[in-house]
Amino acid sequence: SFGSAPERVEELTEVVFREIEAFKTEGPVGEDVEKVRQTGRRTKETSLRENRYWASQLLSAARFDRDPREIQSYHLLDWFSVDQVREAARLYLRTDNYALFTLYPEKAEQPRP
Repeated sequence: SFGSAPERVEELTEVVFREIEAFKTEGPVGEDVEKVRQTGRRTKETSLRENRYWASQLLSAARFDRDPREIQSYHLLDWFSVDQVREAARLYLRTDNYALFTLYPEKAEQPRP
């Protein structure tokens, strides 16, 4: 998803598809994976201080029969590698079967005299 001037939609859509193909071939840079991990850790640290997060996580643990002691765990942030992300991209970022939607601004009505 991206926003742009209407005249640039086609150009930027082509760029997005080139990036998807590069991601599927090369995968993310190791530094980017680490940045995602660090961001995830900071987000989790903040979330663990909020009642709303705890309520949501406890409900989810009960619903899916998961151990609620895992709520404080950071292990999910460490399990993925560059190769796993690349393989997931190959599997899920398909460019042979997709839906493309473009929203254009409405034409403004001219004020009546």
